[in-house]
Amino acid sequence: MKVVKAFKSLLGKATAPPPKYAATPPPKHVSLRGGPVRLVPAEHCSAYDIGLTCKTALEDADVDYLFDAANRELLVFVLETNAHVAETLIVQCLVRENEEVFSRLHHFPFASSDLLCTVLIVASTNNYTSTVRRILAGKKLKACPRNTEALVQAVEHNHAAIVRVLLLDDRVSNNGFQCLALIKACRHGHVGVLRLLLQDPCIRASLMSPEMATCGSTALAVAARMGQVGVLRVLLNNPLFNPEDFENLALQSAIASQDVRVVRLLLADPRVDPTQLITLPGATVDGQRSRRPRTMLSHACEVGTMQIVRLLLADPRVDSRAYGRTAMASARKPEIACLLLGYSTCE
Repeated sequence: MKVVKAFKSLLGKATAPPPKYAATPPPKHVSLRGGPVRLVPAEHCSAYDIGLTCKTALEDADVDYLFDAANRELLVFVLETNAHVAETLIVQCLVRENEEVFSRLHHFPFASSDLLCTVLIVASTNNYTSTVRRILAGKKLKACPRNTEALVQAVEHNHAAIVRVLLLDDRVSNNGFQCLALIKACRHGHVGVLRLLLQDPCIRASLMSPEMATCGSTALAVAARMGQVGVLRVLLNNPLFNPEDFENLALQSAIASQDVRVVRLLLADPRVDPTQLITLPGATVDGQRSRRPRTMLSHACEVGTMQIVRLLLADPRVDSRAYGRTAMASARKPEIACLLLGYSTCE
């Protein structure tokens, strides 16, 4: 309040915006308080501008005025010098998707590390590489679980350059949220980003730890369910991923999604056992998660994809008569039942 009163005495009634924000001649230098007192060249701002930078709250009209294209220099000036209103303006930058403002900021005067984390997440989502680098170069950003969201968003949107930068910063947990970044790369088929993640020592250590044992099998299962053949080739060639884990969960997922290419790829891997009896709750069929023990063949018969049933029957390891009549009992189509009986047609 003392600062505002001081400016009122200095500027008189000029601190209230005239109609259409008409500028009034400012003094040669103006003392602005944003932490320590600083002198600002007068030609940079009008009397109203000076009053705006000293306010602790912004009206809607003030925000619209600052975001006018003609006032871009002033907007950057206010963001860098007044921490009181910077948070409000940054939120507006995010809402208005104003990349240019982010790219012109040389430092971030925010009192809150949480807000800086939000900016990091948005910058990572929108591929603002220079903004990400500038935030990480400073010391204001604190390590917190939310920082992982920046990596997840960069991976999901396939921003490889930002992923590379984030992986080098210790404040960003690369394996947070159960290796969600890795799962996102597999889900969306971003092979280049996936390779970057697999080179990271923290992620590699997580995949080898008992506490995160499900991450590898989940990544394989997600890639199989989404039909990401390129991703599967990368994972299957990496010793950290075993398609046999969790009762061949990857093969279960491929069968449930009726993806013949993925089933063929997995069956070609010697670690995949098509005779594995499924006892754990596995992939869903028609939205229902089966809990009764069954074979891969009976699972395929239940799903009802002829080509996948043929692939399994063509494998010398598969016996259609194993475990009684489970495959026949699971056949939903007469064509599949005929195939199990060895008939070429059902006529």
